[in-house]
Amino acid sequence: MFRAPVISVVTFLVVGFVVSHYLVVSHYADRIVSAQIPAFSTGRALVTLTGTDSAVKTQSYRLLRDEKHWVQVWQQHKGLPVTGKYSRTHNSIGLPVIDFERCMVVAVFAGESAQTPSLSVQEVSESEGEVVVRFVKNGYSIDHGRYEPGKEIRVPPALPLYGFFVMPRSDKALVLEEGSRKGRGKPLDWTERQRFAPFGPNPGQGR
Repeated sequence: MFRAPVISVVTFLVVGFVVSHYLVVSHYADRIVSAQIPAFSTGRALVTLTGTDSAVKTQSYRLLRDEKHWVQVWQQHKGLPVTGKYSRTHNSIGLPVIDFERCMVVAVFAGESAQTPSLSVQEVSESEGEVVVRFVKNGYSIDHGRYEPGKEIRVPPALPLYGFFVMPRSDKALVLEEGSRKGRGKPLDWTERQRFAPFGPNPGQGR
């Protein structure tokens, strides 16, 4: 006779606890996330999106510190009309959502490249006046074996290589450098690819 009421009461208490716990976590969620974002001392990007299927086939570099410019660059990357607008509800363009109050995005379009499936951040350093981000292309070689006359050698096609690197936000100047080796076992040589101005009140500055 009394089992059903007991179960209802227990269920009500459990649901009440879960809801109240969720509300407490939601209330402090932004503080928790903020505390978890590391400084540049980690020397790496927080998140890396990289591949060889970009619609942008020419070499270019961007620093994104706000959502509007991020949407525009993502639309270019996907080969879509560049409107700077998207629906947060449906997100049909598959835009990764970034908290630009705490983060920024370094976008690297490396042009068409063969046997290079990805990019990665090798090093990040911060001084009083600027942040330096160093990236490399991750390539591979193919052993075709001994050459034989008439043997067909398949060469991988050149594909549009890109990388999006999510990092802790900084309004300082940012210097982007690419590393390359002149020979196997040689140390990396660093070449400056782009220098971005500090973020300021002028529209587009430091973006």
